[in-house]
Amino acid sequence: MGKHDGSWTSHWIEKQGGSGEENRWKEDERSECPKAAMSAFFFWLRENRARIKKDGMGVADVAKAAGEEWRVLKDKSKWEKLADKDKQRYESDMAVYKKK
Repeated sequence: MGKHDGSWTSHWIEKQGGSGEENRWKEDERSECPKAAMSAFFFWLRENRARIKKDGMGVADVAKAAGEEWRVLKDKSKWEKLADKDKQRYESDMAVYKKK
């Protein structure tokens, strides 16, 4: 059995107990589900990520620096309003989605 002869995929599918069609159906079902609401922090981060990110910083480093800035930020009302509006959008979209 060679490293890339494809037989491992059929073995894996047998171990999973199916043809794989069930998983494809679940993925299709989730793709129609409304996108979750963003938090105030993520609205703020979307606006400020470019300023925070410096050369050589990884994702974890950016997240840590952003978290520290967010923690000491005094006025978060702008982003909290955006998050509330997005939460309302999500709830109304979910109500429509659940009726399907």
